[in-house]
Amino acid sequence: MDLRFVQKKVGLIACFLLLSISVTGQQIGDVVFTNCFLTDCNGFSSSDRARFGHLYVPENYSNEESSLLKIAFVILRATGDTPKADPIIMFQGGWGAPTLKNISYYAGLSLNVDRDIILLDYRGSGYSEPELCPWLGTTVFDLVLDNQNYQTSQNNLNRSFDDCLDSLSQQNIDHNQYGTFNKARDAVLLAEELGYGQYNLMATSYGTRAIQCFLAQATVRVRSVIMDSNCPVGFPVNGSLLQDFVGSFRNVLQDCDADPVCAEAYPNLEKNYRQFLESLDRRPMKVKLYQDKVAFLNRQEVNAVVHQMLYDAENYANFPYVLDKLSKRSHKLMRDLIWDIDAVIADNFNGLGLINYVYDHKPFQAKNREFFAKGRASDPLYELFDGYQAYFFQDTRFTLDTLESKPVASVVPALILAGTYDPVTPPYFSRFLLPNFENHFYFEFDKAGHGIVNDKCGMELVVKFLNDPEARPDAPCLGQLTSRRIPFFVRGKR
Repeated sequence: MDLRFVQKKVGLIACFLLLSISVTGQQIGDVVFTNCFLTDCNGFSSSDRARFGHLYVPENYSNEESSLLKIAFVILRATGDTPKADPIIMFQGGWGAPTLKNISYYAGLSLNVDRDIILLDYRGSGYSEPELCPWLGTTVFDLVLDNQNYQTSQNNLNRSFDDCLDSLSQQNIDHNQYGTFNKARDAVLLAEELGYGQYNLMATSYGTRAIQCFLAQATVRVRSVIMDSNCPVGFPVNGSLLQDFVGSFRNVLQDCDADPVCAEAYPNLEKNYRQFLESLDRRPMKVKLYQDKVAFLNRQEVNAVVHQMLYDAENYANFPYVLDKLSKRSHKLMRDLIWDIDAVIADNFNGLGLINYVYDHKPFQAKNREFFAKGRASDPLYELFDGYQAYFFQDTRFTLDTLESKPVASVVPALILAGTYDPVTPPYFSRFLLPNFENHFYFEFDKAGHGIVNDKCGMELVVKFLNDPEARPDAPCLGQLTSRRIPFFVRGKR
């Protein structure tokens, strides 16, 4: 079907945007290869290493007069002498986070030796056009650091989200067209046009939702899927963050209590931390960051910093030490923990992140609100800053897509991974997927956090699975997964 871009008169800002994404003569499904368009092309300017291109897709797949969007993608060519014919499509995790700015990470993966790796920036993010509310990260950063109570800060944050949606409306951008099903449909179209015989799909965290949406719409052959730290379609995931945080937090502290040296060095860790949290309600923690930038951290924001530490299992050895120092208001330690907070917020707060959080999970709005209320009532001290959550709970601007409430089923061989101490996508998220993936192999890594493929043993499983997706992967390291211990750091003793 020949759907061409139609310009509309939508005001000065809108006209600028439309001119920036309009390409005369392009049609849906057109792939245009181009030179490297990265800010830094060092190492990727040669077509022998990477091929850069744009895919043209409709904003609204159901509207024949829809404007065209430009999806940026890269094919990282396999570096080995005998590459396999089936590439890996990588799906970015996070709320609205870009992919292509992390190209060096993907190019360094051992998986790129045997197979091409295909990367794309989702519609609305990164090098794709249009980019949705890229200014939002700076606004959120300033609001997080302001010396305001939590409710005032959240009210201001919610107003900035409304401002974002208002700005998109003024640009004639339909925010309801940027959910994960449409992001995945773009990837399906890209796979069709690139013409490989079959594909492998791989993702961590929120990217696993994109894989599920890809499978639900796939018109190409999918050889295998690797889903790590899962976010399942058809499951309420946005209301249990507080409970999941507390569960991971207490797991690590219980391990410290069971270790005689750690227990002796850090007695009453949770009691002291709770007293510290209570003091933050009266007197926020003032931390000088750099130049003249000063952060004022309330209880919810400190909990968010601690929560981020629990993502990575490599932090667990130092966790009791850090918690002890924080409870004593170590400003230097807090400054070190949040040194790069502006970069993290800039990557994860934008229009696409807001849309994915709210639109994708709209069918479970009431259930998530109920879960959150239950968690806060049981232990309000551990409430943590979650950015979009309060806006999601009260939203009336997004449409309800019933497709988002239906679990995805598949017979494609699937490797499904989870970490038992993951504070954001705990194992019960992954277990929800198992009945719907008929040919799955499931592994829970003991005392592991978020992102099992970052673990040496996890990547070893991935490689073995890719070599033969029909057979349960085996690796010598698996025998150690049920007997892991955390080597807690204790100054002067370990």
